[in-house]
Amino acid sequence: MTDISSFVDSYSLRRLLLIIIAVLLVIVVLLFVVLISHKILVEYRERRLRRQKELYIDTLSKRLFDPLQEIKRPKTFIEFCALADVIIDMLLSVSGSMESQIQDFARDLGVAQFYKKMVMSRSWLKRLTATERLGYFRLPEMKDFFHYLLEVEKDNEVIVRTIFALSMIAKEEADFKIINRFLKNPYFMSSKFNEYIYTHIIGSILRNSQSDLFLGFLKSLRDDASIPVFLKRDIIEACGSQKFHPAKDTIIDYFRHFSDTPEVKITCIRALGKMGGEDVCRIILSSLDDQDWRVRTVAAKHAYLCSLDIIGTLRRCLQDESYYVRINAATSLSRFGEQGISVLREEMQSPDRFTRDVSRYIVNEALIYA
Repeated sequence: MTDISSFVDSYSLRRLLLIIIAVLLVIVVLLFVVLISHKILVEYRERRLRRQKELYIDTLSKRLFDPLQEIKRPKTFIEFCALADVIIDMLLSVSGSMESQIQDFARDLGVAQFYKKMVMSRSWLKRLTATERLGYFRLPEMKDFFHYLLEVEKDNEVIVRTIFALSMIAKEEADFKIINRFLKNPYFMSSKFNEYIYTHIIGSILRNSQSDLFLGFLKSLRDDASIPVFLKRDIIEACGSQKFHPAKDTIIDYFRHFSDTPEVKITCIRALGKMGGEDVCRIILSSLDDQDWRVRTVAAKHAYLCSLDIIGTLRRCLQDESYYVRINAATSLSRFGEQGISVLREEMQSPDRFTRDVSRYIVNEALIYA
């Protein structure tokens, strides 16, 4: 076997190894110095940002009640970030005339223009951050700009933030159609994202007192073949999340129209359950006999919203072939108070093992949390 010393003398090999070790040691030390320096820099930046935010919170709060209060116009990147964060936090907790005042801060102090310029950056991360912040400002004049961005932007993450930004100020059917152009693609984002976007759209509609416009759009959407059923379902879900009561009759119409589509019926029941009413209870009662176990499950879950007359039907649901229907029926019975609990106690003696088990479980839960 050939030894390495046949090619390189031991002294040269030792020197080579020492040089390699020294170089690696220097690299490790340099990396450690860079890491510590970066940590110090980040902490320093965060302290500056926190101080600036505290300053702007104090100044803007005073300006809201004292028009003569002077506000220092931001000059550095940190100052723009701090002021933008403060404006966004304020906008999330106010409405009406105070909202308009705070939006004027974003305009007059140059914050909106600063981020509008940043949107044109080559860096996708800067474009993403800037677009998202512009969306939180909810400035109506930015709508055409967002339309333009959706036409030219190529990065999917930035497109997502632009759709969010537009949803915050959408109030015309043209806005809804532009957004739907992306949302109707099943591979674009998730159903939860679609619901999230339309929750903001409905919020914008309510702020602008344009419920009738959105209702007209929702009604026309029902028979629009270009819009997939899953997106219609997500929009109904958003109506329920926002408790958009003006859409109640339209949602009932969707429930009847899509009688052969369990996914839509389930969403309609959930949305209507957040609104309540006698007509909703009629739908819940009929849905307890649906052929699809998922529809029966959701109906049983919301049955507690109805009158005591539904107790008999829920008692029958305790013997349903689906465990999920049984457990939700039992839970709804427990929410009717003593009358529902007494039914469950009786069913603890049922000859059906599944009925006995679910009744016993819910009664025990009710006793624990009583």
